[in-house]
Amino acid sequence: MFKGSSRNTVDTKGRFTVPVRWRGGLNENLVIMYGLSDKAEDRFLQLMNLETFDTKFGDIASSSMYDSEFARAKRFILSNAEDVTLDKSDRLLIPQHLIQYADLGSEVLLFGVGDLIEIWNPEQYAVNHEDYNVATYSADSAKLRLQKEAEAARTRG
Repeated sequence: MFKGSSRNTVDTKGRFTVPVRWRGGLNENLVIMYGLSDKAEDRFLQLMNLETFDTKFGDIASSSMYDSEFARAKRFILSNAEDVTLDKSDRLLIPQHLIQYADLGSEVLLFGVGDLIEIWNPEQYAVNHEDYNVATYSADSAKLRLQKEAEAARTRG
């Protein structure tokens, strides 16, 4: 599980060094893609192992292009995902179109978020998340607990 955060520099080629504490959780085959959020202004990237990508998006990837419900999702997810690997210096090269999408510059914020790593422009992260605090987290946590309880009740009943 990836957790914690790091502020890293990005070189002129678009590479950053992956923090030591996360290297053991990354496989040889990685996928980097648009970050998925319910907020349109959240422009970040997600880095994950290929197996995680397959688990999260395998149903969409295997759906028919003629299934209109999933065709747009399939096109969006797969056309914006790139296979990447760490180089011998444990650096990751971010494809240029993804750098542009997330408006990344010479520094990035990395967040371990369970089974993936988020990559953010520090300024955009600050603007988009400045109002999130412990009180907001507590309210979100309570909502999640209620949702899980309701789901468990539906499953039992």
